[in-house]
Amino acid sequence: MPRPGNRPRQHTTQSVSGCIEQLMDIPEPGAVAYRTDEEHHAANPDSEFPASWHRACAARIAQEVPALPIAYADQGEHATAAPASRTPKPTARKAR
Repeated sequence: MPRPGNRPRQHTTQSVSGCIEQLMDIPEPGAVAYRTDEEHHAANPDSEFPASWHRACAARIAQEVPALPIAYADQGEHATAAPASRTPKPTARKAR
């Protein structure tokens, strides 16, 4: 049985692995990162982790997904809808 202290680590590993799997199946994947906890929790109200956790996950995902663009959510049309969050929601990047 996992120790309670391992829960965040296990959640992070599962989130990162799940996002990598989904993003590898998308022709032009992208990810969104959040600058502040307020911005992150507005977009992901059920998340129990801070924006810094989300950015760290995005960085880990980017190490495994070739040429993954990461945009801050406030970058408007340049942001994609594939957050590295609790519930990955990958989509193809919009054509320019």
